[in-house]
Amino acid sequence: MLVVQVLGRLRVWHGDREVDTGPPTRRLVLGVLLLNAGRLTTRRELIESLWQERPPSSAVNVLHTHVKHLRRLLDPQRSPRGRGGVLATVGDGYLLRLPDNALDLQRFRQSVHAAQTAEGDGELVRAVAMLREALRLWEDDPLCDVPMLDNHPQVMGLRAERRRAQLSYWDLMLQAGHAAEILAALAVEGAVHPLDEAVQATLIRAYQATGQRTAAFERYEATRRALADELGVSPGPELTRTHHQLLGEPVNRHAVGIPRQLPAPVPDFVGRVDDLARLDAAHATRPPGVVVVCGTAGVGKTALVVHWGHLRRDRFPDGRIYLDMRGEDVEHALPAQEALGRLLTAVGVPDQDIPSDAQSRAARWRTETDGRRLLVVLDNAASTEQIPQREADPGTAWSATTGWLRVNPHPTRHFFP
Repeated sequence: MLVVQVLGRLRVWHGDREVDTGPPTRRLVLGVLLLNAGRLTTRRELIESLWQERPPSSAVNVLHTHVKHLRRLLDPQRSPRGRGGVLATVGDGYLLRLPDNALDLQRFRQSVHAAQTAEGDGELVRAVAMLREALRLWEDDPLCDVPMLDNHPQVMGLRAERRRAQLSYWDLMLQAGHAAEILAALAVEGAVHPLDEAVQATLIRAYQATGQRTAAFERYEATRRALADELGVSPGPELTRTHHQLLGEPVNRHAVGIPRQLPAPVPDFVGRVDDLARLDAAHATRPPGVVVVCGTAGVGKTALVVHWGHLRRDRFPDGRIYLDMRGEDVEHALPAQEALGRLLTAVGVPDQDIPSDAQSRAARWRTETDGRRLLVVLDNAASTEQIPQREADPGTAWSATTGWLRVNPHPTRHFFP
């Protein structure tokens, strides 16, 4: 059975026997292939990883030699002239297809996803267990013994994934009442990363949960000073909320970082009285419907919605969110999953707490918007597939402006020519 490790040193086993992965350059090639496992890795990417912008004339031959040895390493039963296998040539590159669960990175992501699903279903104990299992797979920084990959974008992305999982684990442990079990690790992490507000906020909550209020206040003040002295900034929303909780003040999540994202209204906006009245009527429904404003380019769809949003801002005390879906550009249109991530950011969810999959993001959005009165304007939507599923609190009103001309009979949507 093939087992491969990238969450730490680069290691390969066949059953219980660890095998030699070869010289540094071959390990570099294997590392890049593993980062792209399941996706095509082009020869150009591998050559640039080996020699940056100055490859020798023999680069392709050298790469072929590395690949030949890696095939023997990963798939020793494969015939030298056989096609396919674990490491196959596809077009101008290579496709590494490992057996299920052979790669520790795959197992890590599966466990994190299972934890997110469990959390969404209210299964706190299972979520904690799955995150603990995921984090135990990490020996060290990813591919830490392949130094040339230290600044590779995917390696940096893996570090961010680990951080998000670690923060989620600590947060769930606090929710489960196990602050004392994580306090020591949190204190170490806080000392190593004094400017990481998410870590510091979690550490402060852990101090508070274990009755160490003095330590909690000292940690907040030290973090506030460090942010001011080194970055010239004030504490962000999460750290501010944590401080309010520490002071024993009622925490109004809406009072911190209320989004006010609508573009400036057109100063000489006139007319459209009937359309404004229709928008008023749509918002008066319970629950408010999704309002879709249709028309040709330049007719003033966005101006109408933005003007109404400013005009009726008192109806949305918890914020007005604006998001350009870029539907006019097919190649760069914003997918619903990414849109959900940006919406969560707009309502104050820290990046490390935003789930990776669309279903979990939608669940987190419903949690964050429950009880809020928000206006969400999704501009330049090309199709209904781009619009994230609403399923929020009845106090949330949505509006979308589009450039496509059709009438949808859906009773909760209103269309304007």
